[in-house]
Amino acid sequence: MVQILTIVQNTLFKLRPEQASQLGDREKYAVSAGTTFELHSYAYADINGDFNGHVRVALRNQTLNGLNTWFVYGKHITIEANGEVVYPHEDQVSNPILWINANTILK
Repeated sequence: MVQILTIVQNTLFKLRPEQASQLGDREKYAVSAGTTFELHSYAYADINGDFNGHVRVALRNQTLNGLNTWFVYGKHITIEANGEVVYPHEDQVSNPILWINANTILK
C-alpha cells in the first residue's frame, strides 16, 4: 500500500505536538504547501487520546534533520492510500455546533 502525505498549507513538522512557540528551532522543520512525502505509517490518536490536533507521521525512505518521525497539524495535511483520501475522514473532521439551552435572541 502506498500512502502519500500532502501538505495543503505551509506548516511545521514538529518533534512534539505542541504550539510552535513552545518548541526550540531544532524541534521544528518548515514545509511548504504542495510538498508530498511517501509515508511508512501515520496515527492521529493513541491509547492516551489524540495528539492535540496533530498527526504523527513516519516518512518512508526519507529523513528531515536526520529524523523520519514527526508531528504535523492535522488541518494542514491530507493522506492518501492507493489514491484514496484516508485522512481526514468525514468522522475525523468536526464541525462546531452551537447549543442553545436558554431562551435567547441571535443578532
